[in-house]
Amino acid sequence: MGNESVFAERFEAAIKAGNMTLTELSKKTGISVSLISRYRSGEVIPRRDKLLLISSALSVSPAYLTGDSNGSEEKPGVIEDRGIFAERFSKAVKDSGLLPVEIAEKTNISETMISRYKSGEYVPRRRNLEKLASVLSVSPAYLTGDSDEKVNPDTVPLTVEAAPSEIELLEEYRKLSYSNKTLVKEIISLLKNRQR
Repeated sequence: MGNESVFAERFEAAIKAGNMTLTELSKKTGISVSLISRYRSGEVIPRRDKLLLISSALSVSPAYLTGDSNGSEEKPGVIEDRGIFAERFSKAVKDSGLLPVEIAEKTNISETMISRYKSGEYVPRRRNLEKLASVLSVSPAYLTGDSDEKVNPDTVPLTVEAAPSEIELLEEYRKLSYSNKTLVKEIISLLKNRQR
């Protein structure tokens, strides 16, 4: 399977998982619908700058789309064990002291869906997982069973000396979604390579 085929297959899966139309993706990325259609068919693979825009809009990593990574953490909407998620999500809700209606208001996820998550009937896609973890002050990896560390590292205060501008950047970085953090890392890597 060539790179174009891998990209086209994963691009299609990410579009479906995100429940997004090509027109919506075009508006989010600024890439024309006709070019997006060519990516989707496997006719061409996007340049790096376009790939970063697409991966951010679809909440997946560039490495997942290009086939450079097979890890489940990179795939859209994948949680391996519903039972672990349901158990940990229910405990996190109880520990938070928040009512389902309050969680629904803070995350813009319906109470019905929150109830289904608690029962294990459904598991959230990456975007909703990140919202829930943030509101419940736990890490997404804890909820999915990928880590036993309950604390969200993005809420841990800084303990090293840093300039105010560095602290400001870190605080803004912590507010980003997983896919946008990946995008920031990719951009930093590109900038470092340009400086050499």
